[in-house]
Amino acid sequence: MKNLVKLFLITTTITCCIAGCSSSSSSQPPSPSADPSPLTAEQVAEMRGEYPICSGGSTQVATLPRKLEYYLGDEYESIYAQVIGKETTQRLEIQDDTVEGASAELYGTTVCDYFMIPIRILDDPGGKYSQGEELILYGNMDFRAGMPALEEGSSFVALVREIGPGIHQNTSDKTLVSTSEQGFYYVTNDGHAISAYEEPEYFQQSGTGLATLLENYEELDAEQAE
Repeated sequence: MKNLVKLFLITTTITCCIAGCSSSSSSQPPSPSADPSPLTAEQVAEMRGEYPICSGGSTQVATLPRKLEYYLGDEYESIYAQVIGKETTQRLEIQDDTVEGASAELYGTTVCDYFMIPIRILDDPGGKYSQGEELILYGNMDFRAGMPALEEGSSFVALVREIGPGIHQNTSDKTLVSTSEQGFYYVTNDGHAISAYEEPEYFQQSGTGLATLLENYEELDAEQAE
């Protein structure tokens, strides 16, 4: 028997005050065709004050390392996007009707806070999303501090996966997506890609031009589609 779940959404959506790793932002994002000369390792290191390495939102990166091909084969999509609004949070109170009796008071209700970041698609190498389409980057606040801050105007490349129909998607009229902790890159004002997390040895892209990074993702997408 499927669990019957009731959702109670706290009606007040508050401005998110908890920031992740700070990063620079720009109101005018670079064109997807921007492809400046690659930065040296020393130049990337000098930019880490503005574009820091983040710790990650969970321990899965360290305990369950996965190749980018895994994410692309698991319904993740590579996107280039820009944050178009303020980050907010919402609180969900989830009641499980299958828990009965005295246990219901202790275990029948779960309350969690989730962050919501409005983004606009600037380019999608895989072709799933159209240019200008708006999505909501969504996740549990317990993991927010270890993720990039993504202030309004920030541009980035990331692997995202849609959060399917259910209690979370019902809280927004826009598609909710989560992001992986691999393959996430800040995009600088001049069109360089800077990794937000430690990169795997087989995919060293930090410091490359945006267009080069998107082309590499397009190749990975094509390989997974074969």
